Amino acid sequence: MKTPGIARENAKIREEGQSLVREIENVVKTFDRVLQFKENQRLALLTKIDEAKKNRQDHLNQIKTLAGNIAIYDENTGKITHARQQLVEREQLIKDNYEKMLAGSLMPEEIELLKPEKLPGQNRVTLDIKEKLSRTYKDATGHDALILRRKEYLENLDNAFRKFEEDLFHIDGVRTNLANAQKQIDRKKEKALNAKAALESNYKALSKKQEKFEEELNLSIQQENILLQEYRAVIKSASSDIEISQKTDELIFSLLAAAESAEKQRTESESKFRPKVLGKTG
Repeated sequence: MKTPGIARENAKIREEGQSLVREIENVVKTFDRVLQFKENQRLALLTKIDEAKKNRQDHLNQIKTLAGNIAIYDENTGKITHARQQLVEREQLIKDNYEKMLAGSLMPEEIELLKPEKLPGQNRVTLDIKEKLSRTYKDATGHDALILRRKEYLENLDNAFRKFEEDLFHIDGVRTNLANAQKQIDRKKEKALNAKAALESNYKALSKKQEKFEEELNLSIQQENILLQEYRAVIKSASSDIEISQKTDELIFSLLAAAESAEKQRTESESKFRPKVLGKTG
């Protein structure tokens, strides 16, 4: 081959090699860029899914707490309802006996059977009319005794009416306190129910959001797998096509050594003829 021909071939082959390198670099940069994007996307979606799971668990814990509070409110409402029923029964018993005493069908000594001491906060009026009357009958005689007995009877009877009235007033007070307590429970329960409904709604929204993120993640992973497989095939194809014979490899090795030696000699030669720079004198 003549010199001009070999020169053109040398330049052509080198240009083709550099063009191939640029093409391969473009392919590598493109795959690196999209694969880096898919990795960032995958990590971002995993973070969003973890946050959604954490928020869902937080909502679930709050819902359970509110459900427990609502159950307590219902239990207290049941206790108040039972207490109100007992008050109604007690009130009706007192009113019935009050009417009987007004009609004269209830003897004063029978008041003890009502057991008023069971009502909290009440000062029990001890009505031992039977014992007092017996003592009066035994010790007193004549008109003075009759008058004394009448006074004691009326006094004890008045005390019995007063005790009934105190019990009725007490029942009204207890009923008012129970009503106020029930209003507070109702307000707290309504607030808890509203909060629970809002949390349940948010929980459903978070569940849908998590499902959406998981779907996006699955799609992203599928795309990433396709890119990885294609990139792996490109690398494998490029690697398998680059084959150099042993003879050529030995020639290249020796020429590289010669080129390095020549480059070293050239550098040393240039350094010998490089003018020295004299330092400034004072």
